Amino acid sequence: METKIKSLFSSYYYRLREEDIIVKELNKREFAIWEFNSDTLTRHLAFENSLSLKKELIKKVPLHVYYSAAVYEFPSMKQMEAKHLKYVDLIFDIDVDHINTECKKVHDLWICKNCKKISTGFVEKCDVCGSLTIDRKSFVCNECINFAKEEVFKLVDDFLATDLGISKEEILIVFSGNRGYHVHVFNEDFRKIDSKARNMIVDYIKGTSFKLYFHNFLVKNNYKFKGINSFGFSNRLSEKIYEELNKLDEEKLNKLGLNEKKVKLFLNKKQKYLYSLTKYKSDYSFLKILEPLSKDLLNKWISDITVNIDERVTVDMHRLIRLPNSLHGKTALRVCPLSYNELEKFEPYNDAIAITKGSAKVSFKIKREYPKITMKNEEYELNQIEGKEIPIYLALYLYLNGYVTINELFL
Repeated sequence: METKIKSLFSSYYYRLREEDIIVKELNKREFAIWEFNSDTLTRHLAFENSLSLKKELIKKVPLHVYYSAAVYEFPSMKQMEAKHLKYVDLIFDIDVDHINTECKKVHDLWICKNCKKISTGFVEKCDVCGSLTIDRKSFVCNECINFAKEEVFKLVDDFLATDLGISKEEILIVFSGNRGYHVHVFNEDFRKIDSKARNMIVDYIKGTSFKLYFHNFLVKNNYKFKGINSFGFSNRLSEKIYEELNKLDEEKLNKLGLNEKKVKLFLNKKQKYLYSLTKYKSDYSFLKILEPLSKDLLNKWISDITVNIDERVTVDMHRLIRLPNSLHGKTALRVCPLSYNELEKFEPYNDAIAITKGSAKVSFKIKREYPKITMKNEEYELNQIEGKEIPIYLALYLYLNGYVTINELFL
């Protein structure tokens, strides 16, 4: 089966055009290839141009292809210090695996390796024994990947373009081919910043320190902070709080467990607080009334306006990232490069399908409930596909992800 799938990948790379290999300063990047039936990456590869890289892809037919975010003087040197780093693209990774979407309650399983509890949904640790050693059986559905797209818009519109002043023309968005998107920033000033500065950007975008210190700041400053008539993070946060406070009525406050006295006090002052939030400097003393709920509410509101990016990808100065227009070895989907304006209409499970000729019959390795999935504008009820002939792209997606075995392949 691996040989047949490898031949499908080979045909794809044979058809790949040189102009589709869009890597800036390609001859100064390190490349890495993960071949079929291999347990490791072959790193420290370098190529003079896109033609020589394409020849290597045809020759090796890789399962995965990566290149360095960094530009080096000598990219093929095996010691990192000997490569002589020049600068590094600023890259953000939005992976739906790290995001607690509602659909995970339906299609994700987790197993505690300590107490063996099995449940559905998304957890950081076992809710019985508290163990962090969790084995996750996740799935990426259409709802997941659409949520990831919305996070990209939030990252670009609110943080990169508005707060950091980066032009959208300097941004390349890449569908990873599996669980999310990579956002590449080609801005000369940001390429030169070090790992510590990148970590500060990550902290700002994720709101990490803000969650830790904001409530204490309010207490020390008599619950005064910037409102909607301010800029950047504080503007978006106060807008979010205004929206959420406006929704709080007696029924919702009672459901949250607030006592009757505090419910009445809050509702009496609600309009005053809403008006105050529209100013540059606002009164946040409603958080005192909402105690002990206020910290959880505040953290939720901050989470809603921030973006859960994988900090390791942004901070690592020697990071390898997927090659645009290569195939993802866990889905057989194309790693699609997009401009900001192309993102809105982009449908991963339609536009990223690269292998279309053929069909297969499959059986699931693990018997559990699977979600519906829509590919090439057709919806498939996964719990009903066993023994039936399905399109090759759906079979490859499920097989390479480890969900099924392919019993018959028709090419």
